[in-house]
Amino acid sequence: DEMHNRGGFVTIRDAGEGQQKPYEINIALFSAFNEHLPAYLAAHTLLFSFQGLPALYIHSLLATLNDRELVEQTGRTRSINRGYWLQATLEARLADPTSAQAQVLAHCLRIIECREAQPALATHAAQAVSPSPPGVFILRREVPEQRLIVVASLLSSSQQLPLHGTGLPPGVFTDRLTGRQVELSDTLALAPYEVLWLDVT
Repeated sequence: DEMHNRGGFVTIRDAGEGQQKPYEINIALFSAFNEHLPAYLAAHTLLFSFQGLPALYIHSLLATLNDRELVEQTGRTRSINRGYWLQATLEARLADPTSAQAQVLAHCLRIIECREAQPALATHAAQAVSPSPPGVFILRREVPEQRLIVVASLLSSSQQLPLHGTGLPPGVFTDRLTGRQVELSDTLALAPYEVLWLDVT
């Protein structure tokens, strides 16, 4: 229902016995996020935290919105996230630092550069998901020379994360995304959609 509200299409299949099940959502990713930039940037930061080689669809990288006109032209709902940019329009958006396109591209390029500098985020570095309360995601990445803990807030409001039971070690650690020092004691203050790459080596 929410994807429909945001202009997308949901393809339904017959599961038998009168049951209808959705199996595909057709929507531009930025539209799926309701054009909410902080959540969108956090999602991409989290994407770059995982094991493997990240792959970005060009329209996700450029914060492209739904193209309903192309759907009407082609008659295919998958066309909604396969629109075209006019070069002059895209260049103007990228030249405007306040545009979503410029902010998303700059953010992703910065995160890619930061990721490349972290041995623990190498493609095949070890990965383990840690226990965490609702609204938080904790991921450990590790190689012999570096231990990195990814802490991501999934909420639109600030929160205090109790560290008991999360396996997060006490101490003061560097967030490799920002370079700032983060203290872990009884709780960890997280801003809305904040993502930390804590170097606990």
